[in-house]
Amino acid sequence: MTAIIEVFGHRGRGVTDGAHAASIGADRGDKPAENTLGAFRQAVSIGAQGVELDAIQARDNGIVVVHSANLAAHIAEGILQGRAHAADYTAAEIGQMPMGHRGLYRIPTLADVFNDLKSRPKQPRINLEYKDTQGTDRAPSRDPSLVDCVLGTIADTDFPLKRIHGSSFSLTTMKEVAAKSPQQSIGLLFDLPQGEPFHGDGGLPMFQNGDNKDHYLLFNQNNIVMAKQQLPTLTALHPEIQSVGEDHVRMAADLGLSLYTWEWRGLPPNHPTDPRFGKALDNVAGWTQKHGVDLHVITDFIPEVRQHLGLGQPA
Repeated sequence: MTAIIEVFGHRGRGVTDGAHAASIGADRGDKPAENTLGAFRQAVSIGAQGVELDAIQARDNGIVVVHSANLAAHIAEGILQGRAHAADYTAAEIGQMPMGHRGLYRIPTLADVFNDLKSRPKQPRINLEYKDTQGTDRAPSRDPSLVDCVLGTIADTDFPLKRIHGSSFSLTTMKEVAAKSPQQSIGLLFDLPQGEPFHGDGGLPMFQNGDNKDHYLLFNQNNIVMAKQQLPTLTALHPEIQSVGEDHVRMAADLGLSLYTWEWRGLPPNHPTDPRFGKALDNVAGWTQKHGVDLHVITDFIPEVRQHLGLGQPA
């Protein structure tokens, strides 16, 4: 059986806010602000079969779709002073703040996103990242939890569970999802591998959390095995694309797992044409086809990646 290759829009149409956008020189151009209704609609219109988004719990337990709980990274200048945590505001208050580098957008609730995408002729699949891990420590537990509130939103909006793939950097979070929503497809995000030199960062992982066994696990074969043992219902691995080797793909095949790859590493704004990224794309696509592993490429550059991989327009 031939493995599938799908392209997912990262935060919809791609990164537009915060330090990461600046570090890769992201061309914000006519892109809607990340994680907004316009970004998700545009991603689907240009060929994304799925969209990746971030779910964060507000003070009133509403779920807002924004990458960082530090709202100052996303709200237009002059509105918030210093660090402002999403848990300090209600979902409605967050939704009134002007978002993006031009302040033309608003942060939607998860219900807004589900209801909008559900009404579209082409319903994309959603990779929903449960964002309750802040810095290198999990955020304080809340009752109801982030997972409780997300699952409540899924039920309230009647969004098809089969179209949602949940993920997190935290094993604890995904264990909670597995226990409370056993039919949900789930994956685990991994940190960069230790000791691999790339782009002048000294080969350090992004989060440098020591010998941690719960969240921000380094991407290596031992942690893949440990994650599957700790989370038997795990269905996917989420590594940075240049971290993936054929041995990882072979192990994923043996464990019955798919891959959702993401991008980092300070790549230039036209990185689908950069030989480093192009080689990574070709390698991972080839290995997953060889070993029968489904591949979902999460990217800021939807049409470029589709063209590079020779993918036609999605049905």
